[in-house]
Amino acid sequence: MKLKSKLTIFLVAAAGIAPLADAAMLPSSGNVKFYDTPNNNQSNGGGEFRADILEFGTSADQYTFCLEVSESIKLDRKYRYTIDTAATSGGKNLDTGTPGRDTISKGTAFLFELFAKGALLGDWSGFSGFGINYTANRVGNSALMQKAIWALEDEKSFISNPTSTSHYSANGNIFLDLAIAQNGSSFTNARMDFDPNTTGVRVMNIEKWSRRKQKWVEGQSQLVWDPSPVSDSGTTATLMLAGLIGLAAIRRKTRQ
Repeated sequence: MKLKSKLTIFLVAAAGIAPLADAAMLPSSGNVKFYDTPNNNQSNGGGEFRADILEFGTSADQYTFCLEVSESIKLDRKYRYTIDTAATSGGKNLDTGTPGRDTISKGTAFLFELFAKGALLGDWSGFSGFGINYTANRVGNSALMQKAIWALEDEKSFISNPTSTSHYSANGNIFLDLAIAQNGSSFTNARMDFDPNTTGVRVMNIEKWSRRKQKWVEGQSQLVWDPSPVSDSGTTATLMLAGLIGLAAIRRKTRQ
């Protein structure tokens, strides 16, 4: 019942960053390319990464975090995408009742919506902030967010990984703690399927054309924010895809 979404996208409406696009404009399907950013944390084996929706032009449209550890994407490669409420194929999938589809977890949806609306900024206390510019703390925070998502999506377990640094709480990860607290202080509850009628968090499933196989093959999915399914009280979120590429750049695989 957990999400196995492959790539998590985090929209950021934060500190002086002007919206790049109205989230309501996000097409339900289209084409996208992914690029590296200075905030990428290679030691964590993930992003953040920049995603450019080609229908929006050449500027960065979103910043992304990946969901699936076992999947990968190739930078500066054109992918086609579709928006869904579940990741399709790839990664671990404990949704035995829906083979091939892995619905987003409640905990992941909760964290991503806060992040998309800029409401998660206060939970990055003790750090220098989450602005658009590179900082060592932003890299550290991105790593923590990615680890929380992987734990909530059953990709990896970080709940028993405490550290002496201020980046971690007693449970091992401040963001994972936040998601657990929101769901009755239960890690099990936080990993249950989310209700798509209560949030605009969605999955961007991606595919690329394989010349060798002469067919479309799937890559890592991303999380995106689309306010149209729910009332957003007039809030305009900055469209920033957050996609954490599952494995470190040096280990990225290209599925052909």
